Amino acid sequence: MVLATILCWVSWFFVILNIDPFETNLSGFIFFYVSIFLAMVGTFSIILFSSYQVVNKRERPMYFHVQKSFRDSIVMAIFITALLYLQGSGLMNVWNFVILVSAALSLLIFLIFNKKANSV
Repeated sequence: MVLATILCWVSWFFVILNIDPFETNLSGFIFFYVSIFLAMVGTFSIILFSSYQVVNKRERPMYFHVQKSFRDSIVMAIFITALLYLQGSGLMNVWNFVILVSAALSLLIFLIFNKKANSV
């Protein structure tokens, strides 16, 4: 997981260095947002997995913490990527931020309390 995260950050830096945002087409922006999304998912997964291991002293299988950290990191990365997109498009305002925060919290609460998602 660490190696994949490092590769995602390297790919994001290549996108930053090689793609001019003023002259690129849609594919340049797709590369930017996908690479930063994957890099954030990996980074947040590692950080959350480490914190879940430290905080939860109970004997639980490792896959439980990996699944939980991956789920939470996807929600956080979607939230931050959406914030970046809205800011880059000039659409960010207080109401869009409030709607995005409430949508992210609703998704996270749904995933936490969903029986099927927690039973794996």
